[in-house]
Amino acid sequence: AGPQACRLMFREIFSGSSKDNELYEPLVEVIVEEFVRPVHESLSRVIRKIRPDLSSEEASASVRSLIGQCSFYVTHGP
Repeated sequence: AGPQACRLMFREIFSGSSKDNELYEPLVEVIVEEFVRPVHESLSRVIRKIRPDLSSEEASASVRSLIGQCSFYVTHGP
């Protein structure tokens, strides 16, 4: 949970396992299904409440931007 989980996910994605498709594909699938998709869906609901005027594409881009910014600060913070 929290920042450590995010760091662990990034470390595994960029580790040597990324060269082994038998490990890499299931790893990425689990990360997407268990972490990325639920976070994206939750943030999408929040964005749509805050900015109901945004198109689906704009709302999705906003969510991806937020996730990217948060991921950066979690993985690159002190």
